[in-house]
Amino acid sequence: MGSTSLEFYATPEEQRIWLADLAADSLLWFVVDSFPGSGAALTTVAALRDLVLQGAGHVQIFVGRRDLGPGAQWRIAGQRRELDFTASQAIQLVPSLSHEDVLIEGRLAIMRRSEYQRAGIAFEPLAMWFGEVGRSLKAALNARDTHLITYSSTEPPAPSRRKVLVSPGAIEWRKSGKRLQQIPGSLIEFDIPREAVTE
Repeated sequence: MGSTSLEFYATPEEQRIWLADLAADSLLWFVVDSFPGSGAALTTVAALRDLVLQGAGHVQIFVGRRDLGPGAQWRIAGQRRELDFTASQAIQLVPSLSHEDVLIEGRLAIMRRSEYQRAGIAFEPLAMWFGEVGRSLKAALNARDTHLITYSSTEPPAPSRRKVLVSPGAIEWRKSGKRLQQIPGSLIEFDIPREAVTE
């Protein structure tokens, strides 16, 4: 597998449709962890449908497979219960959230191979599954790999070095004059190249 993360921009509704399709697989389990909040908790498919993908908070969804790993493994960090991401052999989904006029970058990720090797966990089965989930996200969003244009108050516009998936909904969001950012409140914004908008 070439990469352990996949970044994307998509509207909440586009992501909900994909999550509903993903959750149809009875082998999967889901954990939601929101900040602020008391910690991570297993969730149901019905609760996923009602998950709020708007606001400036931080939401993570972890997806695991019952036939791949031991299930959700927990640890305590301060006063919060957290998922042990590596031991659970889960995929992390940080949704692309909408907040006011900003669409915030989302991400699918797993840890690097070395983290699993240190824990005595075979990397290849998880990496193959991560690739499948990434392809399903790209197909469901009808998204394109795009080098965005980076804007900041201190630098001239320039193409971003990395590619991200951009959904039709995200393209419409930007065309309507709303903004794309990697993190909330950032001084750096992104635009979609004209060729990606008109394809």
